[in-house]
Amino acid sequence: MLRTRSRCERAWTRLGLPNPAWAEARSEADVAQFLAEHGGEAILKTARGGYDGKGVMVLRDVADARPWLDAAAAGGPRLLLEQKVPFVREPRGADRTAALW
Repeated sequence: MLRTRSRCERAWTRLGLPNPAWAEARSEADVAQFLAEHGGEAILKTARGGYDGKGVMVLRDVADARPWLDAAAAGGPRLLLEQKVPFVREPRGADRTAALW
């Protein structure tokens, strides 16, 4: 489950865990609607294979999503849109290990 971002998002939502708003992105219309509903800014992510900035883009314009949408339509990874939330750093424990919540 953890390898596929959309499965994680669905599980977190179903369990009532804190989670930014998200949606699958299959078309420019999906992207435009999500941007309109979330202040004109979102995170575009690949559903698989993305980490530490790979497969992740801050999105402010539908045109910037076109190459990713084209790649997904041609058999590439599915795409997700996620609400952009401000954060200072990733959560870490006092010993610098990742913190999970």
